[in-house]
Amino acid sequence: MGKSKLPSPVENANEPFWKAVLDDLAFDDGEHAVLPFPPSSVYVLVEGSGRRDWGLTFVGYLHRSRSRIGVYLTWRKGFQECERVFDEIVCALDGTREQGIALDDWEQWSNSEGRPRLGFKRRVNLVDGGDIRDFDEAVEWMRDHFSRLVSALYPECRRRLRPKR
Repeated sequence: MGKSKLPSPVENANEPFWKAVLDDLAFDDGEHAVLPFPPSSVYVLVEGSGRRDWGLTFVGYLHRSRSRIGVYLTWRKGFQECERVFDEIVCALDGTREQGIALDDWEQWSNSEGRPRLGFKRRVNLVDGGDIRDFDEAVEWMRDHFSRLVSALYPECRRRLRPKR
């Protein structure tokens, strides 16, 4: 038998936040499993998007070092089908090519490696010891924005993916 890994201090600090966010969290269709991956993120995989459904992924994150929380949709590098779906969704959101998707106040950005992000982010205030100052407000913001993003865009992702042969 191998030794079980003890949680890191960051995992211990983040556990109450993710537990509060995920407790009874439901999306409009109620069919998406949220995969927790401590210490800082949780994921919803888009079924049928490739590479064991990691081709298109919704990510909820808590970055204590940057005092930031957020949720976004991204696609896996090298998956052209997922890149196409992501680009179509961006165009639908800004209304440049087709009937828009109902989702207000979204942003598009890239991480330091140039990976695309589409979603919501905000700063959080941390107090000494790293606790979130307005914990309940941050939890409600994350629950609301995670639910809004997945509920609006998951069906769009599935509709736009070409069936596998």
